[in-house]
Amino acid sequence: MKRNGSRAGFNCAAGRHTPGISAVGLFLLVMFTGCGIETLPYLEAPTIAGSQPFPNLQHSTLNAIDEFVGYDFYYRFFSDSEAFQPNAVNTNLAGESSLLSRGYRRMLTRVKTDDGTPGSVLLTPPALRIPDALRNTQLSFEIELPDGILLAEPQIIPPSEHAAQLDALYLMRNVGTPASPEALSFLEPFSAADQNDLSAAGISNAASIDQITIAIYAIAVGYDLTSFAPIRSVPVFGGLTTFIPN
Repeated sequence: MKRNGSRAGFNCAAGRHTPGISAVGLFLLVMFTGCGIETLPYLEAPTIAGSQPFPNLQHSTLNAIDEFVGYDFYYRFFSDSEAFQPNAVNTNLAGESSLLSRGYRRMLTRVKTDDGTPGSVLLTPPALRIPDALRNTQLSFEIELPDGILLAEPQIIPPSEHAAQLDALYLMRNVGTPASPEALSFLEPFSAADQNDLSAAGISNAASIDQITIAIYAIAVGYDLTSFAPIRSVPVFGGLTTFIPN
């Protein structure tokens, strides 16, 4: 059953007060002229469960609507866990604006091939796509975040019973711009001058990093079927962990 969000408002001339027309007459005019209340589909935010560094993302069957596509992840580096402010991101505001204004970047993903090697980079959101056939199924994805000495790529592991329908994914940093995203492995050195995602952490000299903290948020993503504009849920905190770059 499709649920709609709460954005509403009159969007045509019939919605303005016109002298000489009663309230009942205005209501009938609105009904019969096709002018009505604008609505947007509502996306349920994902649930993040479990402890670090292996939390689980729980897909909600409330997102079994045509507009829903999948989930995106946003990250930000901090010089240490003390610098992270839990209330800095507005988790009551739908969309990515609260995250972007705080220096978070959308993660990119790379498909994990059958032999475990990295495949193609997925630049177009969302990072984690849920096929139509599984949107009405309870799904749990394991998120492997960095922990301790970074020896392997962070990844998203789908439930084993649906592994044939869902890709396993490597999580990638995004050192490009919003208009031109550029993927970089977490295993790359954290000392390159062009690693723009480090600037958000307030780290002045990347070459001196001996440990770094990463915070993750997740958002449900879809597209309006009329305007093709992106629709996003509220952001959900997905974890905070400190690791030592390779």
